[in-house]
Amino acid sequence: MNNSAYIDLFESIRQTVADVSLDDFSDASAHGKLAQFQFWGAVHNTPLAPAWDNLNNWKTTASDPAMPRSMRELAYRDIKYKIDEILGNLRSGTMSVPRRRIDSVVVNKIADPKIRKICNEINATPDGNVISLLQLIGEALKWSLWYKAKQNHTQLHENGSLQ
Repeated sequence: MNNSAYIDLFESIRQTVADVSLDDFSDASAHGKLAQFQFWGAVHNTPLAPAWDNLNNWKTTASDPAMPRSMRELAYRDIKYKIDEILGNLRSGTMSVPRRRIDSVVVNKIADPKIRKICNEINATPDGNVISLLQLIGEALKWSLWYKAKQNHTQLHENGSLQ
């Protein structure tokens, strides 16, 4: 399978999630209408194999009405983000690189609306679209957030994420 075939595959998944609300997505899953997520055979033994695990787990969480609404919404956002990240990487020819995000609990505790907005934009930007300046801003914010997190009794984990 060449890159354009993978791009087509993930574009079809993107279209599925872009056009529907979380509730419609859950209904489609309950009625077996999310065939686009059954792509294990296409990505098995490729660098995209871990993406299937993530997307499948997030699909299960997002479509499970027994899960708390906030977890379902987070999983649905993660699906959209991961698809955009994969498409960006496929188009640029790069491999997927793990990305650290600023935890929403930390972002919500930031009093300054400008800094909170920048953090949300950093979190929402697919890796393929992040420019060097934004990366530098993110690194500067990381240390500012670390300081704020300490004031709010939040921790900076070993992997660099704030929670």
